[in-house]
Order: sequence, then C-alpha cells, then structure tokens
Amino acid sequence: MTRRMKFRLVLICGLFLSASSVVGQPPPDDRPAAPSSPVIDPEIQQAQNLETPALTRPGRGYWNGTLTSQVGPPPQAAAPVEARPVQSLPPQPPTPAVSLTVLIPRDHPPGQDIPCTIKAANNSGGDAHKVVVRIEPEGADIIPIEPKTAIQPGQHPTWNFKTLKAGESQKIELKLHPKADATSVSVKAFVALEHGQAVKTNLSEPKLQVKTVVPKQHPADDPIPVRVTIHNNGRVAISGAKLTQTISEGFEFHKDIAGGEKTKQPSQRLWAVGTVQPGETKTLQYLVTATKGRSLQVMSVLAAENKVQESDTAESRILESGLKVQISGDGKTTSEQPAQYEATVTNTGTMPLTNVRVTGSIPDECRLTKMTRGGKESQGQVYWTIPKLAPGESQSVRWGLLSSGGGRKQVRAAAIAGRVEDTAKAETVFQGTAILHWNTSFDRDTVAYDQQGVMTIRVSNSGSEPAANVKLSVELPKSLVSVVQVSPAYKKDGEKIIFDTRTVAAGKAETFTITFKGEQFGRAFFNAKLSADALGDKPLGAEKYVEIVRR
Repeated sequence: MTRRMKFRLVLICGLFLSASSVVGQPPPDDRPAAPSSPVIDPEIQQAQNLETPALTRPGRGYWNGTLTSQVGPPPQAAAPVEARPVQSLPPQPPTPAVSLTVLIPRDHPPGQDIPCTIKAANNSGGDAHKVVVRIEPEGADIIPIEPKTAIQPGQHPTWNFKTLKAGESQKIELKLHPKADATSVSVKAFVALEHGQAVKTNLSEPKLQVKTVVPKQHPADDPIPVRVTIHNNGRVAISGAKLTQTISEGFEFHKDIAGGEKTKQPSQRLWAVGTVQPGETKTLQYLVTATKGRSLQVMSVLAAENKVQESDTAESRILESGLKVQISGDGKTTSEQPAQYEATVTNTGTMPLTNVRVTGSIPDECRLTKMTRGGKESQGQVYWTIPKLAPGESQSVRWGLLSSGGGRKQVRAAAIAGRVEDTAKAETVFQGTAILHWNTSFDRDTVAYDQQGVMTIRVSNSGSEPAANVKLSVELPKSLVSVVQVSPAYKKDGEKIIFDTRTVAAGKAETFTITFKGEQFGRAFFNAKLSADALGDKPLGAEKYVEIVRR
C-alpha cells in the first residue's frame, strides 16, 4: 500500500445565521441555478446585479408574478432597526455546526488521478438543514465517484445533503485529475447550512421601503427578470398595501405571469400586497418581454393605509445579438488548381458574442488543401471557434479546396453563437481537363496480294472532362492498297481518310478501323494524325506499315 500522509485542513464553514425564518419560498441560496445564455459576455453577466432567471417551474414559482414573504431585513436594506429588549424568549434549540475533513496524499506521481475523501460531520446537538458542500480545486479537474453530482461548466461542484442530523456524517469520494501544466494540486472545501429563528417585537411608526431591481444590461432575446422587494422597516404592521408596476413602452409582461390584476393600461399591473408585518419582506418576481423597446424602465409605486406611499424606479439597457457572415471565393478554376475561400464574420449587434462557431462546407469530390490557424476538419466541413467577438468586430477565416472532378460546386459558410446564426454561399466552377491516348495497330504483320487487312486506331480519354473536336485522319500508301471499308463515318480526300469530328467522353474510348486490300507488292506506309482541343497546337502523329507479299 502506498504510503500516504493525511492532512486535516482547517476549512471555512459557511454558517448562515439569521434572526428570522423564511415564509412562502426557499432562501435565495436554495434557488435553482439560472441558465446562462451562451452569447452573454461574462463581464456583462457579472455587472447585471441580477441573475438570469429560470422560467416557472412546478411548485417553485420564482418568476411567475406571485408575491412571496420573508421575515427579516431585505437584501439591500438600509441600516437595521434597533430591536427593543424582549420580555421573554422561548427555549432555544441547539445551534447546529458542521465540520469538514479533507484527506489527500501529500505527494503523488504526475499524470495520475489523485484520490480525495471529504467527510462532513455534524458534531453538534442540533440538526443541520440544507447542508451543501462545495469543492474548489486548483490545478486539477474533479471526477466525482460517490455520491455522483452534476458539474456545470464554469461552476464548482456541490453536494446537497439536505438534513444532517445531530451526530451524523456524510462522506464524499472523488478523484482529482491534474491539469497538464500543474505542478501541485490544492483543494478548498466549503460547507453551508441554514439555521434561523423567528422573532417578533412591538414597533411604532409605519415605514415601508420598496426596491426595484433589473439587470443593468440584458439580451433582447431573453425574458428580463424584475424583482421588487417590499420591506416594513417600521415598528407596526401596515395594512391594505397595494403595489403598482408600470413598464415602459415597447415591452410587455410575460405571458406566464400568474399574479397581478390587469388595469386599463397594458403596460401596468396591480398586486394586492395586503398586510406587511414589522420586519417582513415581501418579494415580487416576474418577467418582462422586449417587443420593440431597447431601454426598459420599471416604476414601482407602493401605497397603503394611513397615507403611506413609496416609489422606486429601475432601468435596464437591452442588448441585441446580431451576426453576419460573408463568403468570397474563386469563381472559376481548374481541377488541378485549388480554389481559395474566405469567410468574414461580423458582430452586428450591441452585445458581445462568445464561442462563435464558424464552418465552411467541403462539397463532394472535394478535399481540403489548407486552412487558417485553429481550423479543424470534421464530417464534410472545416470549422473554427472564435472565443469572443465584440460589437462591430469582424474576424476572417480562410481555406482551400481541390476538386477531383469538374463541374459547379457550392460552398457554404455558416456562423452561430447561441441563438443567432447566419449563412452565406459561394459557387466555383472547377474546369476539368481531357487527357487523350491513342494506339494504332494492324491485325497482321503481312498481307498477301489481293487479300484484306485491317488497321485499328483506338483513342481513349483518361481525363475528367470530355475531349472535344477530336479529329483523326489517315493518309494511305499510294497504289499499294485499296480501301474496302471504313468505320465510323468519314470522307475521302485523295489518298487521305478523314474521319468525322467527334467528342470522346471522360473515361471513354472511340475505335476507328480501315479495311484494305493489297494491290501491289511492297511496304505500305499508313500515316495517322490526331488533333483535339485538349491537344492544343501539338497534334499527335504516327507512321505504321504493313508488308504486301505474294501468296
């Protein structure tokens, strides 16, 4: 067994204590993680001051326009009200406390996964609720073993043990996969739990506080989250409270909003808040959809009995995502010369785009000859990933294609980032070439006087394009032979046989024959000449002979 030095790390245990209890909804730390749009720049996301919401989920209507209540100071309240001494307190339950122990080897071979064990133990006399353990490694990636947990991109893994009863413990087994450039690996573990109490005291003057929060910037394609918090910062309960929400022109309330009373104005809704107890915070969360507006203003007016009225306004700049791709390429080339293409991607919107994927197609009968840095070939296309494209910024990629056959080829360029995409097309005519070969032969070396012989000429095209204007002529030996039969069609000019002009298809061949009879003894010479467009100004020639002999 490998010797291991075990360390007990002093860890930060996040114990969230509040002199209040939650009514009507889970605390903010228990809310589901908001889905982030893949095209939102992280700097903008951080500056929003409000997470992008998850839409309505069964049993957890965070953003469906219903009021929730929480006793205690609001998230952004002013200085807390000084509490008066209480007359009596109920028996206090034990305060829960959870400790963490992390065990890893002191030394470990590089390139191998490092085993890690984390133990969360409740050594107190009280039950710990909503216990969440979070692991933050440095220099390594986490591979959960037991229990399993989902790791979201860009987030640290967490394990939710819900309730850890007094004296109970839970163990987490995982592996640490060192990064390629890591020289050491460290692990930080944090634990969070919830513990609270509800207290009441007599307050005096009514005092309400209303706060409206929207993202400072938000993509136009996503619903815009609006959060309104109402807090009784006074010392008496406030009754008959009503909250009026008015949104600017060019926006509308999301269709899934369940609460709120519609008014005569489509851009306004009214919520009956009712009684707000001292120290109570009521929260309204709903979604707004952008139609034509690009600057959202939300006005909150809170009115209650005894002429209590407060108002607040929040604004959000709506960012549009836009993407345009253009492609340029050689309109005409030969099958031996690669065609060059360039695709230019431009961010035409007002929000930064991240992870922009640019693709260029590779048509059938074509192969990739080159590409700019960062390109990869996969499944009939070449692609690049642009990490970030600022508004108005353009970037270009280039690639080359060579076709094994002639014809018109269509090349497509596409760009996609999140939910925005664009495509463009270009066409190239690959001009093929014809490659001619020929062979002349006689069916015998000697032909007897007054007997027949056959001369055969075979013309083949091994190229990728038809060979046009193929012309073949054969000059016969004067007086030594006479023509018996010629195939295919021809015309005769003195002692010359001129075959009709033909086209030889790519990969095909044409056969020409001359049947003759020996008329005089001697060596009969046949002079053949072949010309075609593919041969240019250099026709082919051949001289063949056959002996005319006595029987």
